[in-house]
Amino acid sequence: MKKNLKVLSLALVLLLAFSLSACSTESAILSSAADDLEFFKYDPFVGPKVNNKYMVDYINYDEIFLGENEIETFSGRYSNQTADGKMKWEFEKDYTVVKTIIKDRQEFSLHDKFTIGGKKITFPCKFSDLGEEYAIFDKVDFNKINKKVCPFILKDKKTGVMVYIDDYYINLGGFGFVALYGKNNTYVADLIVKYKDGTISWIDASSEDVFSLIDLRIAGIGVGSSLNEVYEVLGMPNNIGIKRSNLPTLEYKFISNNNSKRTYSINIYCDEDMYDFRYDNEHVVRNNVVTGIDIRSNEED
Repeated sequence: MKKNLKVLSLALVLLLAFSLSACSTESAILSSAADDLEFFKYDPFVGPKVNNKYMVDYINYDEIFLGENEIETFSGRYSNQTADGKMKWEFEKDYTVVKTIIKDRQEFSLHDKFTIGGKKITFPCKFSDLGEEYAIFDKVDFNKINKKVCPFILKDKKTGVMVYIDDYYINLGGFGFVALYGKNNTYVADLIVKYKDGTISWIDASSEDVFSLIDLRIAGIGVGSSLNEVYEVLGMPNNIGIKRSNLPTLEYKFISNNNSKRTYSINIYCDEDMYDFRYDNEHVVRNNVVTGIDIRSNEED
């Protein structure tokens, strides 16, 4: 009996120690935002459920979606071929092989080309660059995050915006995966954050069925642009293939001629169907129209 009591006492002590350690870690992560953010654990096999029923202010729905009885057109900005005839956007449904067009990184003046909502940003950037409502997460001490505490959610008590933090990339050079959500679980972006200083090196503002709440653009190119407009501004892509929806994905690899150490990988996505709030359902997207963009920045040695 005494032996059982000792084992039970030891188990309780260990449980208490673990709980105190977890609370200490949570407090350290929240840092100066402890009064504004709520911390809670989350099921890693479920993750936050995205609310896809919302309108996005910067989207011109008439330009992106086909009308109810409209016939698809393949001319003008929606053409399957660029004006100079060098690129064609026609793909077979079973095409999955990525075609390399340009092997090496291309030089491009990227110093003032990235914008969110019309405001210039530079990489690496901060949460506040994505919008004022996300600035609270700049106060989080990402450097205190470890595998034991992941995955978890930090939610703004006042606005309801939140981040879902997983340990998916936690061992890859001190970077971590962060999913950012707006009010009512609306989709903002997937991010890669450097835990040492909380800066963002990758913004993936794309989803297979909903539009991102942030209007991320490079040299004016973003959601709603046509592939021909992408080509006119960014030139020939490095790679072209299909990553989803049986439609073209363009990949650009740039090196900034303003900073030879910083490189960029940019993916331009097209999807067949996206959520259209006017029909409260997914609707057909026009031919060769951009539905998402992601930008990843790296500083090489």
